[in-house]
Amino acid sequence: LGGPINSTADITFDGTNFKSISAPVDLMTGIAACPSAQRLYAGVWVNFAAGRPSTMNDACVVDQLATNLTTNPTYSIASMMADFAKSDSFRLRTVGN
Repeated sequence: LGGPINSTADITFDGTNFKSISAPVDLMTGIAACPSAQRLYAGVWVNFAAGRPSTMNDACVVDQLATNLTTNPTYSIASMMADFAKSDSFRLRTVGN
């Protein structure tokens, strides 16, 4: 009690490679660079934009948005939403979907 706090932790973002994290910015940077986190982020935005849970019909557009996030560091939320609005899963949706 009363000693220094060790805030450093070794964590993995991909299940195999460990990285030493000692500050919140290190954690945020690691999560943002993780492809699985980018896919999850794209999927949540598709859910939000569609106003419904994702369906199998959304899988291709989620994959494309995640790829855009991974390959283009300046890919914005506005670009993601514009790309989703042009997708078949958005344009060709039916009542109840």
